[in-house]
Amino acid sequence: MGADRRVAIGLDLGGSKIAAGLVAADGVVIEHSVRGTPAAEGPIAVLDALVSAAVNLIDAARLIGAAVEGVGVASAGIVNPGSGRVAAVTDALPGWSEIPVVSRLSASVGIPVVLINDVHAMAIGEGAFGAGRDVSDVLYLAVGTGIGGAIARDGVVLEGSHGAAGDVGHVVVDIAATAPLCGCGRRGHLEAYVSGPSLARTYEERVDSADVNLDLRTIADRASSGDADAASVLSQGGTLLGRVIGGLTNLLDPDLVVFGGGLLALGPLFWPFFEDALGEEVRAPNAVPRCEPALLGNEAALVGAAMLALRSSD
Repeated sequence: MGADRRVAIGLDLGGSKIAAGLVAADGVVIEHSVRGTPAAEGPIAVLDALVSAAVNLIDAARLIGAAVEGVGVASAGIVNPGSGRVAAVTDALPGWSEIPVVSRLSASVGIPVVLINDVHAMAIGEGAFGAGRDVSDVLYLAVGTGIGGAIARDGVVLEGSHGAAGDVGHVVVDIAATAPLCGCGRRGHLEAYVSGPSLARTYEERVDSADVNLDLRTIADRASSGDADAASVLSQGGTLLGRVIGGLTNLLDPDLVVFGGGLLALGPLFWPFFEDALGEEVRAPNAVPRCEPALLGNEAALVGAAMLALRSSD
């Protein structure tokens, strides 16, 4: 590979991990690394981790004779277009909305930086090289530590007037005063019911467990082994998510729903209930959209962020 091949860096920032990739203009991830997000240490520590990841990839590009054209940061939270910072984020990244990400990261690495919501970045990556390629109307969802979404038409992501379009996780599904708190501080949001931590919390409450190591994989294993509480938590989560996406289908009429995130691993313990609820909720003349996993997997957001960086340098 030489300097004639265009490359950019994609950084995918979540509450628990930072995925970093050196990405070519054809979507090929040349180098890839993952590290934990030091969210508990504060936003400056998170910024330092992003700088370190970018510098490592700039060095890697230099070794193969390529010059990095830019850095794209795909961040959890709402990114107000043109602001260079995250406008709002849950407590998974405390204090992150106070940081001028673009100006500080650019000053540290010496090349242009762009910032985008992580699921909007996923939509760009999947629209260019993955499941959304050649599909007109697509709804993208990432269900993991939180729940995010993006809406795209003909490969263009709808940002909304404040950058918040597609914020599916904060759709209200329960108006009771006792509804569980979402990470954003409000009650009754979808994310408080169907995200990975929320499903784990629901299971813990049912079995009166204080197992700090309990995660979705453990719950899925227990459900497969005949644990009725685990199976019930997963089936109810799938049903609720299906109903919400059915409602969004009635609103947006997408051809395709693309899923990323940790819930994809739950298989028959979760998704048949989702599909049944989705089918029941969609109203004619709308058709039940195809539902497919993100073909780029966990690299979708960093690829999309890198593509945005390349486009911004044109």
